[in-house]
Amino acid sequence: MTIDEPRAVLDELKKMAAEQGWVQVSDYVNQMEASDRQTLVVYAPEVLPDRLTAWIQHRDMAAMTTTAELDTLAEDPGPVLAADRVVIALRCGDLLMPDTIAGAATVMERPAGSYAIVLTGAERIKDESDLTAVMRAAGGALLGQEGAAYRAGRGMLLWTEDTVPAFLARRVDENMTSLAQWLAGAPGQAAGLTGRRAAHALALAAEAEAAARRAASSRQAEQAGAHGRQLPGLRTAVTSLHARVLAHLDAATASLTRELTASLDTVRHDLLGDIRPGARG
Repeated sequence: MTIDEPRAVLDELKKMAAEQGWVQVSDYVNQMEASDRQTLVVYAPEVLPDRLTAWIQHRDMAAMTTTAELDTLAEDPGPVLAADRVVIALRCGDLLMPDTIAGAATVMERPAGSYAIVLTGAERIKDESDLTAVMRAAGGALLGQEGAAYRAGRGMLLWTEDTVPAFLARRVDENMTSLAQWLAGAPGQAAGLTGRRAAHALALAAEAEAAARRAASSRQAEQAGAHGRQLPGLRTAVTSLHARVLAHLDAATASLTRELTASLDTVRHDLLGDIRPGARG
């Protein structure tokens, strides 16, 4: 799948958002355009992200490194999709709360290779049993008890700038080297990520249209009629973008495609519902 078509869809959505006054859609597309070589570090509540963020920035000076709290991401996945790559920062030995797990799951919906899971505070691991417990706890929370820890993204990488026990030193060094190499390379899975970005922008457009429809329903009859006369063109544009995105999302995004189809079917239904009263007027 090429990324040209989803990018073209995003360009058209940006134009449509400006014409319709869809501020949230415009802000989202503008955020993506400003995110070239952006690394987003999303961190759990007990993680102090400053040292990790500085370490990441030092290894990719050309990139912009930003941070966000994991617990807030489930409500708004936009920042997660806008960034070129995302680092999930957890702390060794911490119990992950439901909001943290939900935020991490939002990140892990990105294509594999476009995010990494980093377990900070590796110096807290004192022996082999600690290491086993840390990996089992984090892996079970994020992947499920039957999921392998190295199945998601680049696996779970241990990180610290402090001294660790001798048995752990080589593993930490290899993990940090792997993370540095990933940061220095080109972001992975660009085509799949761009398709997801276009799908999210379309979902925002559907929400904006629904909000506009609700606002129009409270206006005077002549104003509602004027709004209805504008809707056929908008319906055609949204339907066209819908078809183009679905045509370029690959088989790995089948569930996302189904959700997008249902969302845009609702948009078309709502648009038709607004046009008919206007036509009678």
